[in-house]
Amino acid sequence: MASVFLITQSWERKPQIGFFKKKRALRLLSGLCTAVFLTAFYLGPISSSLPANEYFRHMAVYEYWPIAIIS
Repeated sequence: MASVFLITQSWERKPQIGFFKKKRALRLLSGLCTAVFLTAFYLGPISSSLPANEYFRHMAVYEYWPIAIIS
């Protein structure tokens, strides 16, 4: 419930739809990028059955990043 109040306050500070949408997108995308990065480059090697050096040689690791962000 607190997040609704924060979003409302953000709108009330500067009630312009373009500015509001840009700020929301940047806030959401920064969290998404962090989560995808940690998943691919921290959690992936830990949970994979491959050795780390082999894991990082696979192109799927690097292809995951843009696909996860766009989807």
